[in-house]
Amino acid sequence: MDIKEKLAEIEESLTGDRDNDVEFLLEKLEKLDAQDEIREAVADLIVERYVKQPLQQMEDSLKQTVEAYGKCYEKAQSLAGIGMYEEALREIDDLVRQMILVKPTIHGNRNDYYCFSEWFERDLFIEVEQSTRMVWPHTMPLTKFFTLHGSLLTALERYEEGITSLSMAVLYGPADHEARILLAEAYKRSGNPEMVRELTMKGFRYAFRNSHFTELYFTLGCYFGMMEQWDDVMACLALSKQFGGNRRKDLMFPSMHQLERHAGRRIQEPDMDQIRRSAEANGYPIGPDRSVLMLARRLGEKAYMEGRFDRARYYYGIAHELFHEEADKSVIDALSAQPVLM
Repeated sequence: MDIKEKLAEIEESLTGDRDNDVEFLLEKLEKLDAQDEIREAVADLIVERYVKQPLQQMEDSLKQTVEAYGKCYEKAQSLAGIGMYEEALREIDDLVRQMILVKPTIHGNRNDYYCFSEWFERDLFIEVEQSTRMVWPHTMPLTKFFTLHGSLLTALERYEEGITSLSMAVLYGPADHEARILLAEAYKRSGNPEMVRELTMKGFRYAFRNSHFTELYFTLGCYFGMMEQWDDVMACLALSKQFGGNRRKDLMFPSMHQLERHAGRRIQEPDMDQIRRSAEANGYPIGPDRSVLMLARRLGEKAYMEGRFDRARYYYGIAHELFHEEADKSVIDALSAQPVLM
């Protein structure tokens, strides 16, 4: 009798009752010789039928649930926008806890699946991580749900729970700027400066918008404030304002008087040399890396050659936003006359 026949004979003994069948198969495994080939086949049967299939069914069900609950997310977001955090949390809490239970797939056989908020976020992630596997957008907006859920818990001062949800947001969206900044904020409020620094420093690797650098330098400045490194605080706040921080009404920049009161001494606005010294001493970058510019231009040129002119404008727009070079502006102007084709 070959393996298929032996396995078929075993399957005929299954009743359809999950618990009884798993117990029966496990008993079979114990009795089979370790070298018997049928032993591996029985183990594979247990994993496939009683682990993988139920998880896949749960994940498929979750996809339908997420789609059905899209309106609940919008309602929760609206409630959060007017400060009704408890009510907003009730709208999405059950759904997010179901997501945590299921743990949707990230790593497939050949592909990885992550959440991305825009095209270049995925492009930069692939460039930074140098992954040999294909990286695709996840089928579910997991990072979006976990980010809102975690931010609500943080606003309600439930920091440990907020950190759990926001960590899941970063797990599924490792290049997502908002999730990372909010997780750093939750750690800051819970009094963990080292995690604030770690998250912020890694965030620079995926930064490609002025707003990203504004918030990253501001958050790094908060870390230095927690460590009472006041000259480094000033350097980071100066860089944050350079990238538009002074136009962000939601960033509450401390006054010079407040900083001096905390420091217990006079503090001066840093010049560029002082900022460079702070960056070198603490290992943080000053502005975006030129590799981001080259990647955006390369992708913009590729999109142009393929006739996707609006996509090309998008990539050259990123290059121009960060580096303000006339060459990119000229290309954008020329592309504006072309038809839209993403």
